[in-house]
Amino acid sequence: MPQPPMNTTRTCPYCGRDIVLGKLPVVATNFGDRLAGEPVDRPASGAEPLMWIGDWPVVAEAPMMSTKSVSRGPLGRARDSFRGAMPLPHPAEMAAFEDSPARLCTHDACLTPLPAEIDTGRIFIVPVVGTVAAGKSSYLTVVLHQAWREQRLARFGFEQFTLDEESVETYRQQYHRRLFRKREILPGTQFDEDVAKKPLVCRVQYEGADPALLFLHDIGGEMLMDRSMRRRFGGFIRRADAIIFLIDPVCLDRPDGRSWAECGVLQADDLDYPQGPLFRACIEELESGRRTPIAVTLSKSDLVADALPEIGRFLVEPPNRQDPDEWNQDLSDLEQTVIRALQGLSEWDLLNAQRMIDPELISFHAVAALGTNPQNGEIVDLAPQRCIDPLATVLFRIPALTEPAS
Repeated sequence: MPQPPMNTTRTCPYCGRDIVLGKLPVVATNFGDRLAGEPVDRPASGAEPLMWIGDWPVVAEAPMMSTKSVSRGPLGRARDSFRGAMPLPHPAEMAAFEDSPARLCTHDACLTPLPAEIDTGRIFIVPVVGTVAAGKSSYLTVVLHQAWREQRLARFGFEQFTLDEESVETYRQQYHRRLFRKREILPGTQFDEDVAKKPLVCRVQYEGADPALLFLHDIGGEMLMDRSMRRRFGGFIRRADAIIFLIDPVCLDRPDGRSWAECGVLQADDLDYPQGPLFRACIEELESGRRTPIAVTLSKSDLVADALPEIGRFLVEPPNRQDPDEWNQDLSDLEQTVIRALQGLSEWDLLNAQRMIDPELISFHAVAALGTNPQNGEIVDLAPQRCIDPLATVLFRIPALTEPAS
């Protein structure tokens, strides 16, 4: 894609504030090697920083230095307008390659280096939302394994789905190794006031479309359920391009009258969080005019399959088929089954809240990230089911992600 004009305005994917690309300085994000005796407070190239902004050394001034040279009169404004219309130079053209240069969001509350895709504006935010212990981290671990390592989105037309280098290490150590190698129950996501700046970043490309970044956020349930913390640290949910909302059936009453504890579900007595209020808040807090697809997803659905056999019938991973009509019909049948299951679980509050949004933007799914009930903190037979469906559905419903390249 060609570079945009320097006066292009974007929204920072971290703080949500507007930024003019040509007014952003370029900073080094790669530093000296301590083991090699290089100064770790200097850019890797050894260049002397022009200045420091927060923790970041500036290695190139902003192309539009409006703060240093204020234009006066019609002639000056015309000159600024002409300059602003010029193509924006790429950070790699402005500083040494080994410094891994990046534009910096200069808002005081942010001061975060931006991905190169900020120039094209093709950054899409998809948080995984749910109450405490709804299975968000487990679901995210499995769906990334299926989308990235197994490339299960390829059959739906996504030519590329990969994690960027930094996210690979985070995913490998904090998610994949624990679940797929050690077969451990993932710990709950802890409070983190910088959660907006720590997404798992995926590079995606739909056939015929331009490449894009996907920001997948894993947020602690305590943060989401606290209105003050959610609004203070989870503002990216307001700007979400899609949301995957996990419903924990263990927080609901089983239709057969049995308790979850007697069914062998660990710590079931502590899981009684109302989920409708959080779902309603996510809808009400979306930015005005934003059309955000939401995948309402029954998590841990294998645990209710005995009480709701209709759900169990769908908990079979469909074949690796290419026919989109067949997949859509399967999803449509499952959607009606999930709605009936939520009715059977008496989740009327959430079902009523979903009427607040356009029916074309909402979908219902059932997943089993583990596919088994862990015993003594261990996962013996890991058998994920239907985890790719919610992600594939919401990605298809983001028009800008799949539209043909200009």
